[in-house]
Amino acid sequence: MPKPCRLIFSLLGLIALANASKFMIMGRPRHGFVPTPIFSTEGDTVAAANYQYQFRQILDHFDDMNNQTWLQQYWYNPSYYQPGGPIFLMLGGESPAGLKWVTEESLTFMVLAKKYNAAVFQLEHRFYGKSRPTPDQSIANLKWLSSRQALEDAATFIRAMNDMYSYQWVNSSKWVTFGGSYSGALSAWMRERHPELVAGAIASSGPVFAKMDFSGKSRCN
Repeated sequence: MPKPCRLIFSLLGLIALANASKFMIMGRPRHGFVPTPIFSTEGDTVAAANYQYQFRQILDHFDDMNNQTWLQQYWYNPSYYQPGGPIFLMLGGESPAGLKWVTEESLTFMVLAKKYNAAVFQLEHRFYGKSRPTPDQSIANLKWLSSRQALEDAATFIRAMNDMYSYQWVNSSKWVTFGGSYSGALSAWMRERHPELVAGAIASSGPVFAKMDFSGKSRCN
C-alpha cells in the first residue's frame, strides 16, 4: 500500500478511536451494555405526570443521630402487573434517570416485565438528575455520595413501596433489581446485601469487584 494511503488509513483509525473513547469506558459502553434509551420526547411532560413521583429518603443511613431527609425521584408503572407477579426495580447509576425506562416497551427490561406480569420502578441515584440530597456538591457534602448509601437508599425504598402499594400487589414480595455498568454492580450487591428484600438481580456489565481507585484509560476491545 502506498505511504500516503497508509497515512490516511492511520489518521482515520485515530479519529475512530478518539470517537469511540467518548462512548467506551474500560472497554465497555457507557452505562454498560444497557445504554440510555433515545426516543422522541413528544408528550413526555404529560406522561411524566402519570409515572413520576418523589420519595422522602434518609440522608445518612449509617448515622442514627442524623435525621435529615431529601426527595428522591422515582418512576412507577404497574400496567403489566397481575396478581402474583414480581416487582422489577431498575437502579439508577451515574446519570439522570428518566421516564422511558418504565414506558418504552421495546426495552428488554420492559419486555421481561410484560412476560412475567411485573410492576416496574426506576429509582434515581442520589446526587444525579433531580435527586439532590444537598444544596450543592461541595467536598463536605459529597461524603454522602457512595455506593453504600445508594444500596441503603434502595433497601429503604423497597420497604416503603411494600407498605405503600400492598393494597395493589397480591402475594407479591419478590423484587428483582436491574442495572448496567455501575448500577449493574449495585444490582448484584443488593441481592448480596439484602437477600431478605431482593429475590434476584440482573447485572449487565457490572464491575462487581470494587476498587478504592477505579482509574484507567478508555480503550476498545
